[in-house]
Amino acid sequence: MMITLILLALLLAASGLYFALQVVQPKVYSVSETYRTEINCGRMTAAALEDWQPRDIWLDSPFGYSLYGLYLPVAGS
Repeated sequence: MMITLILLALLLAASGLYFALQVVQPKVYSVSETYRTEINCGRMTAAALEDWQPRDIWLDSPFGYSLYGLYLPVAGS
C-alpha cells in the first residue's frame, strides 16, 4: 500500500513537471521551418504564398517581447 502511494506521488510529480515545462518552455518553430512543413504537407505551395504577397507584422507584447506574424491579404474577405 505504501509503495503504491509513493509511486502515485512520483507519477503525479513527474507529470506536473512535464506539463509545467510545456507551458514555460514551449516548442518554437522558425518561419522557414513552418513554410517547409506546410509545403511538404501539401497545404500550401510556394507559388501560392508569393501570389498572396505576404507582409511581415511585428507586435509588441505587454510582457516586453516582440510577436511575429505574417499577414496574407485575401481579396474580398
